[in-house]
Amino acid sequence: MRLAIRWAVVPSHAEEEPPPELRTAARWLAEKSPPLSALQDTRVVRDVHDRLASKLDNSPAAAETYKRRRGFNTAME
Repeated sequence: MRLAIRWAVVPSHAEEEPPPELRTAARWLAEKSPPLSALQDTRVVRDVHDRLASKLDNSPAAAETYKRRRGFNTAME
């Protein structure tokens, strides 16, 4: 999944088909991911922040984990 995400965010790949080994993951990401324009909605941004502060089991993430994930703020700027 990480490789598919990395492949998908490279602008030069925008018009290309993903490599065969990434097709299933890339298709799933395309179907399940909201468009970037959704980040114009403050409720969506707030939800992303809340999710970044939690682990998959909804317990709070460690402070260091959350600090490392703050790159989202930089990307939003």
